[in-house]
Amino acid sequence: MTPSRIAPILLVALLPFSGCSSGCGREEGGKAAGERQPTTTAIPPTTAAAPVVHDGETYQLYRPRRWDVGDVVTREATTVITGRITEVAPDGRLSRLPTTKETVHANWAEKTVEVDDDRRRTRYLVDLRTWLRTQADVRDESLQGAVLAVSGVGAKRTWSFVGRDIQPNTEAKDWLDGHFGSHGPSDEQWLRMMLPDDDVAVGESWTPDVVLLGDGMEGSGLAIDRASLIATVTLAAIESGSARCSFNGKFGLLRIPNSEVPLSKGTMDFEGEMSVPLAPEHLVLSTRRFRATFQGETSKNDAITRLDFATDERSTTTPGGDFAERAE
Repeated sequence: MTPSRIAPILLVALLPFSGCSSGCGREEGGKAAGERQPTTTAIPPTTAAAPVVHDGETYQLYRPRRWDVGDVVTREATTVITGRITEVAPDGRLSRLPTTKETVHANWAEKTVEVDDDRRRTRYLVDLRTWLRTQADVRDESLQGAVLAVSGVGAKRTWSFVGRDIQPNTEAKDWLDGHFGSHGPSDEQWLRMMLPDDDVAVGESWTPDVVLLGDGMEGSGLAIDRASLIATVTLAAIESGSARCSFNGKFGLLRIPNSEVPLSKGTMDFEGEMSVPLAPEHLVLSTRRFRATFQGETSKNDAITRLDFATDERSTTTPGGDFAERAE
């Protein structure tokens, strides 16, 4: 695989995982040769708020979301992925591809149209109000104004266009698969992975469900070393009826994402913050900031290819909102 083909493959894998809507869960020429020159900045530690004392009070964070037909939520997400690929020839000469940067910003509304006996959302409509992908001098708005029908839950989610016949390019289809299909965890899957079953106090930390977390990553095309997967979540504060949690983790990668090319060295570190409303409000991923860095090496014929990529995603979910009549 040539270096020029690696960057798109990495972007395809990283975008859906960072941008994660139905439930699944437990219920279901420069420096010396060989000197590493990363193009991405190491993740800074999340700034923790001063511990808040609540006299031993504990809080229930996870509870299954119960949907009603007609429920509407409004979502917005912005994801930026940057990276660079460097080749080290057998004689030590360095050859770098230009830095890759891709940004996707989207705003959409979702309306529930079918639920099952457990009031899990099994079918909903999506009104993609805005959608813009930029990469270098390419500006893509092909999905803006599209209406989707999403069916199924968890890894069985599928999507289809409603009304307008759109032929999305590869990058646009990958984004749709990651947010409304089976390629990448939904918000509800993420919450099931990260939130504990037990009530917790401010300042308390726990280990998320690494099995579900690993499943979600592998569903995004990441071949991970499950034995190396570690993660921690902490209830940082209670603020205006919401719980703010910080998280971090890391794991090894065995292959270049979405390929069979092995990595001699491959690691991904991630960290961020998220907030969720407390009961009796419905559980949603109100806000999330997700940052990750990926570094890896692969070799062929004594030449080494070094990969340095970073992703930064911000997303919000707001209950309610208008759902355009054209999307009904």
